[in-house]
Amino acid sequence: MMPECKMQSGLGLRRSTEQDREFLYLVYASTRTEEMALTGWSKAEVDSFLRMQFQYQDISYKQNYPDAAYDVILIGDIPVGRLYVDRKPEKLSIIDIALLPQHRGQGIGGTIFHGLLDEADQKGQIVSLHVEANNPIRSFYASLGFVETGGSGIYSRLERPVSGRHL
Repeated sequence: MMPECKMQSGLGLRRSTEQDREFLYLVYASTRTEEMALTGWSKAEVDSFLRMQFQYQDISYKQNYPDAAYDVILIGDIPVGRLYVDRKPEKLSIIDIALLPQHRGQGIGGTIFHGLLDEADQKGQIVSLHVEANNPIRSFYASLGFVETGGSGIYSRLERPVSGRHL
């Protein structure tokens, strides 16, 4: 998928820019809401912590995946999430996919994910991603042919072999 790519269901992607930084932070922060609710911290403390974590994650991603596509997911012209993908000749690595809460559970992520699997199938690529070991999404990934191939800390590395055609 290229920048400004249009997908089915009015979905599209465009490369993120510095002007998207606050939006990307809000997407990131929305993925940590439940975790942060357990801290007992004030809103200001949570915001300060999450901004620091967002900055660290952004630096880490760009150092580890300097050639990746860092895209904003769109419905029409409205930003609804982020998709970070590193494409190499032999492997498509899904670094991160996240949607704002009001856009979750509507099939958007699944549509994008299946598009990435189709892309990898056409190019004969392995697809890899990292997921928290206790994340319930693992069963979805397993249904698509992903298997655990390693991990580090709380994250497991999953890969779908080249021959693993998805449903």
